[in-house]
Amino acid sequence: MAFSTCFGAKKSTPDETDATTVGSLEEGVSTQPPKSQGKVVDWKLKAMFCVIGCVALLGWNFILGELGTLIDAFGDAYGTWCSLCYSLCINAGQLMLVWIGNRFKFGPRFYTGCFTMGVSMILIAICAITFARTNHAAGFAAGCVLIGVFGFANSLMESSMFGLAALVDPVCTEFILLGEGLSGLIAWPLDRLCQAILEGCGVTDYIYPRMVFFYGLGMLANFATIPMYKYAMQRHPLMRVVLELEEGRQKFVLKREMKRPLASPPHSLSSPGSYLR
Repeated sequence: MAFSTCFGAKKSTPDETDATTVGSLEEGVSTQPPKSQGKVVDWKLKAMFCVIGCVALLGWNFILGELGTLIDAFGDAYGTWCSLCYSLCINAGQLMLVWIGNRFKFGPRFYTGCFTMGVSMILIAICAITFARTNHAAGFAAGCVLIGVFGFANSLMESSMFGLAALVDPVCTEFILLGEGLSGLIAWPLDRLCQAILEGCGVTDYIYPRMVFFYGLGMLANFATIPMYKYAMQRHPLMRVVLELEEGRQKFVLKREMKRPLASPPHSLSSPGSYLR
């Protein structure tokens, strides 16, 4: 008499069924970047990643470059709360993307981040030059909210660009970091250039107009990155491979959610699977 008939047939647990379903899906969808057939990262793609890295930190360096003017407009406490709100919101955005980031594609996240960063920058300058000097409380509140929005948008953009760079080639990440370093070097010369242009136009009280001009350049830089990504980067052969991989992962996540059982059947205490739930 076989021992297996004494104990009954082995029943599959929901964990095993779910693992089988996920395993069968993984056979059809690769989760690793496909090997490029003789293609290397050319200088054009490296330059575009460098520009994206520069724009990612250019806005924050612009804000720090005119922090004295912002403190004069929003109050002395803004120097502390500016960095605090920025840090809290950028970390909150990155933590949120850890949990739900895969539900959104790189493109929409990148566009939203760039557009929101540019708009929040110019709104900070508008608040400072209009009502903040006469109403410090309202200006301080608006400045803190806008710098928080800027930090959250920056987290969307940076997560997208580093995710793309990791899927393409590690050298792309290096050029992003190179661009971030360049943003710290060009912020001060651009600020002095804005001041020289205003002085050449005959503006004597140039502190606040310089800030608006300076932040306007940062806004245009963020806006210009969107068509560069859409019409130049996405058409690159290596980027097409990455976008196909991203599309495959989106389909894999959708199928896995649809195949996952809504409710598991009841188990007795003697069932091994009941202890593993």
